[in-house]
Amino acid sequence: RDINVSPDQAKRQAEQLMQSRSNVSFVLLAGLDHTFQNQRGESEIPAVIKQIRAWLERT
Repeated sequence: RDINVSPDQAKRQAEQLMQSRSNVSFVLLAGLDHTFQNQRGESEIPAVIKQIRAWLERT
């Protein structure tokens, strides 16, 4: 759970951008905070990078 950034607000902002732009994507990484740590405080950066790499290959 991220206490520094509102996931709901970020999603609303992305949805608003997507109404007028086709080059915007939004992915909520459930269970991670904005530093990509899980609820146990462990870094999930390698998994996030893997997901970003897969997204880049699809685009």
